[in-house]
Amino acid sequence: MTSLQAPAPRYTLIKAAAGSGKTYRIAKEYIKYILNDPSQVRSILAITFTNKAAAEMKERILLFLKGLSGNTENLTEKRKDSIEDIKKELMKELNVGEAVLKDRARRCVESILYSTESGGYSDFSVMTIDSFTNRLAKVFSNELNIPQNYGIGFNVKNIIRKSIDKLISQADQRNPEGQRIAEILLQYLFYRVEEEKSIAIEDEIFNLTQSLRSMERNFGERIEVPDEFINDFKESIAQRIAENKKIKEDLKSMCEDIKNRCLDFHKTEIIPMEKYYQGMRGFMGALNKYLENQSEENMMRFLSNSYIQKLVAMQLPELLRKSDKQADKDFLTSKGAEYIESQIKRAVKMHEYLSNNISIYFDNSILLKNIYSNLLYESIDGILDKYQRENEILFIDELNSKISSLSADGESVPFIYFRIGEKFRKFMIDEFQDTSGIQWSNLSPLIENAVSEGGDFTGVGDLKQAIYRFRGGSTEVMENLEKSESIGNETLEYNYRSAQNIIELNNTLFGGILHDNNVYSEENVAQKSGKRDMEGFSDNENCGHAEITLINSESDIKVALIDNGLILSIIDDCLKRGYAQSSIGILVRKSEEGSSIAEFLSGKKADGEDLKIVSSDTLFIKENPFVHFIISVMKYAADQSDIESFAKIIYLWKDICKDDNSFAQAQDKFLEITEKKKRPERKDEEIILRILFSDEIYEKLEYRILQTVSRISAYEAISRMLEIIINPLCRDYSQSVMHISKLMNEAYGKMREGGAKDFLDYYDEYGDEMKISSPSNRDAVTISTIHKSKGLEYDIVIIPFATWDGNSKLKDKYFIYEEPKIAVKFGDIKREQENLFRESASSAKREERDKNLFDDINLLYVAMTRAKKELYLYTKAVEIKNDEEPSTVSAIINSRLPIIANESGCNTESNENVTLSIGKKRISAKEDTSETHPVSKITACSHSGDLFIERKMRNLLSKGGREIVAKRGEVLHYLLSKIKSARDSENALNDALIEGIVNADEEKLYREDLVSIMNDKKISFLFEEGWEILNERNIVSEGNITRPDRVMLKGDEAIIADYKTGKESAEHFEQVKKYALAYQKMEYHVKAYIVYTSEMSVKEVEL
Repeated sequence: MTSLQAPAPRYTLIKAAAGSGKTYRIAKEYIKYILNDPSQVRSILAITFTNKAAAEMKERILLFLKGLSGNTENLTEKRKDSIEDIKKELMKELNVGEAVLKDRARRCVESILYSTESGGYSDFSVMTIDSFTNRLAKVFSNELNIPQNYGIGFNVKNIIRKSIDKLISQADQRNPEGQRIAEILLQYLFYRVEEEKSIAIEDEIFNLTQSLRSMERNFGERIEVPDEFINDFKESIAQRIAENKKIKEDLKSMCEDIKNRCLDFHKTEIIPMEKYYQGMRGFMGALNKYLENQSEENMMRFLSNSYIQKLVAMQLPELLRKSDKQADKDFLTSKGAEYIESQIKRAVKMHEYLSNNISIYFDNSILLKNIYSNLLYESIDGILDKYQRENEILFIDELNSKISSLSADGESVPFIYFRIGEKFRKFMIDEFQDTSGIQWSNLSPLIENAVSEGGDFTGVGDLKQAIYRFRGGSTEVMENLEKSESIGNETLEYNYRSAQNIIELNNTLFGGILHDNNVYSEENVAQKSGKRDMEGFSDNENCGHAEITLINSESDIKVALIDNGLILSIIDDCLKRGYAQSSIGILVRKSEEGSSIAEFLSGKKADGEDLKIVSSDTLFIKENPFVHFIISVMKYAADQSDIESFAKIIYLWKDICKDDNSFAQAQDKFLEITEKKKRPERKDEEIILRILFSDEIYEKLEYRILQTVSRISAYEAISRMLEIIINPLCRDYSQSVMHISKLMNEAYGKMREGGAKDFLDYYDEYGDEMKISSPSNRDAVTISTIHKSKGLEYDIVIIPFATWDGNSKLKDKYFIYEEPKIAVKFGDIKREQENLFRESASSAKREERDKNLFDDINLLYVAMTRAKKELYLYTKAVEIKNDEEPSTVSAIINSRLPIIANESGCNTESNENVTLSIGKKRISAKEDTSETHPVSKITACSHSGDLFIERKMRNLLSKGGREIVAKRGEVLHYLLSKIKSARDSENALNDALIEGIVNADEEKLYREDLVSIMNDKKISFLFEEGWEILNERNIVSEGNITRPDRVMLKGDEAIIADYKTGKESAEHFEQVKKYALAYQKMEYHVKAYIVYTSEMSVKEVEL
């Protein structure tokens, strides 16, 4: 037997820039490892950062293995080419022949999908970092002192606000802790009033609490409030206030001394500014201003004023008085010279005093601004912790910090492996640049242990795509590993995604963009085209097109791009040239920017088509009019004095039913009544609802919902609304089915916790975060934030608002001050005062500014590298000074535009705006954007919960397991009838969830079944692409109508497949022969098969 060569134990870091085939490389690394011994699949842990990425990686590994095993029948030509590439590479690297590789790949597929000796698919450990952490936490729940069946909490913001409300409610003079809280809050309010700031302190406390939780859990940074403030905060605060007051008063006293001597010398009552150097702008002017107002700004003049700095440093008379030629004659006498000399000495002494005490002043000042919320943080955290224990939940950001105690030393590693029941010898981490320090500290002991025993580690990432620092991602992890002597570094230098001109544009724009940051050196940025035979900019129409536009600085960029229709015109042009709507991605920095674009494009047409939009707004169920209508009806039913909800019912009905006539009549009646009365009476509301819905429907609404809402579950109320109102009156609401289904799933999940009214409270609290998954098969323009676009690609990318500036919000961000160690805002350190604070604080702010700029550039890089064929970038025109380093995205693009124009040989065009256009636009072949037919309605009817009892309990009530098998066959029959090709599997499963055929508990089981089917060469040939598919389509032959489950047509070939759930029967074969005969009469060459879904076997029918 030929032996495959195992990889040498080592650490490997693969630098994979955008579009460089990262997933291909990871899949190859994974396959290479298991080919020698398929059972080793359970010893690999591959970590990604999103569930979508984990699913994609699993799919790619299985697809390659299947192709390597010789089963490429249902693959596209592009996939076949990829498999040929990986086959050649593996044969060379492992030094084996094609036959050996094919056999081992087949065994690997069988081991993952069909193994009965091991865990099979469950051993296929490709998961998110959070999933792995959660797995450890479940196993070690006792050691970590957490509930064994804890749930994962996501709405931490809401719970923090509740905790703050509870803290304020606990301010009570009748108990020591309540008295302490009351005193802190009261002193905080007094301080805010004195500083002339808002007394709405809840937001300030919330922001600090949220920031501190993030710093603790993601970065291990903690505050240490000095004991003196914990033991007696009033006395400690009073002491700091007194210290600062004394500094100001001492300074005032010194100023008064200098002023009095001045007035005495000049025999006047005011300082004669015209006789002194620089007048009001010089030393005497600063002194006079401070005596008028002892503000912090006026105090700072003594240290920041350049004229005063020169006076103190050089101590020359002409830097206090005017120069000899212009000096008052009194100054030129010996008495005058003595006076000037003594005043300079006093100025120097005052400057020295202030310089020596300014750090004390600012320490006190920054402490007084922030100490109150820091003192309250521990109490808020305690309330939050109690809430979590009572509700048995953990937040995902806490798991890493809890797990860190398990792997604090390498000696615990064997114990961890023993408890989780397996040992990993190979670790792979995708998106390594976004790994946090605490995540790495948890994983590294396991990795070190594996490497020491012959295993290895592979990290794959790109520092230019590190955009998750706000969630704890740290580029330092990857940077430090890259510098290690034991690391093998590899760079994927080819870009297989973008067209040549887009690659060159990015090379030119980003190469050398940060002079002091090697990540963006020309060497590290440069990519070559995956086509290998192209370099430089080109006019070839296949080389891509890019436009960079600088919007006139006096124009509103939002008006120019949205209101004036510039974005719409780009979309229209692309559709006219043959691109599909789904090939267009609009990427924004802020979700509200995306909302503005989505709102404008909604209802518009481009190239004669109705524009369809997929955006974050369309995914949140609260934004859906049907969901909004259902909730409004429930709220009105629960409280029929709720006039707001009643009005929403009327106006939302217009949007969802499209019956302008009934709406207009109901609206007129509503307005007529409200003009006469403050609010409609109950009988008035009845009349309006009868007009809106009809008498018959109102009667059902009244007796089945309005009168019973207090006695039924929310799920039942929603079901009745669908049955009574929405289904009879709305013909097709397919675009809202998933939103309503999500609402029903949430309502079902809360059935045991109360009725409809309880669910409404729950919805008000958590509804903002309820969302559906993005539908993958819709032909729609995508509007996405740049963060959510990571890992995606579009033929056309539009970046409309490349104007972001991360440092614009720096003032509201917290960091840990050095002494005392409390959380303070960067905004408390003003730019002109930075050199006067402790060096550690000033350094922290400068470092944060640099990191924000790096984040901004990374976001621009990620956005621009999503484009495959065309890129449209818009920013504001800004003036760049020669001696100024660009510090915003707009400034950077403006400064690089001349370089890009020179390198590309293209000229900028100027009208109102400036545009640089590179390359030619191309005509695209019209894409097949046929969508699977969506579910047009939710057909589940009201049965007071019986439907879900049947779904959840059927398996428990079945006898001998036969019903389980029968149900599985029926469900698979349904799923397969919805599938045209393998890529439709997920949509079929979603339809099954929506229609109640599969519940959430069964979803994973059937997903694994579908994966297995689509990778089983005995069945998968029935789902290959390239055929016309007729699912459950009638055949009329000799007056008879027959309906096979699946017919596949290509030229004169036909394949017929029928799904059966029972045992093999001669009747089944006779039935399928009739189907085949009908197609033979239509002169097709026919093959026919029966698929028995209970045991997933395929029988060919002899014709």
